[in-house]
Amino acid sequence: MSSVREDSIANGTADIIVATYTINVTRNEKVSFAGPYCPEAEVVPFGQYSDCLEVRGEQFTDGPYGIGLAKDDTDFRTFINDVLEKIFEDGRWAEAWEATAGTVLPTPEPPALDRS
Repeated sequence: MSSVREDSIANGTADIIVATYTINVTRNEKVSFAGPYCPEAEVVPFGQYSDCLEVRGEQFTDGPYGIGLAKDDTDFRTFINDVLEKIFEDGRWAEAWEATAGTVLPTPEPPALDRS
């Protein structure tokens, strides 16, 4: 459930959260983010997966999706960003995109990682 994501990371219930997790200032106060792993896309929420035959409509968020992890776990964040960088470079990210979102959207360039 999205309302408990930061608490799940903070209390150790989860090591990372990868679930349409938009990077924003409020969340960044509680957790760290690796990534982003997904570039900007026009996203439309639907009631159920079977309604998602195409992607269109107004965007409900303007932030990139990242991987949430413990606030000060710099080593783990660096590791995740290193893995993301590797899959961006070797083509696995594009392959995953094309097998999923790429069935209805063109393949974009991988996003720039935030290593700050």
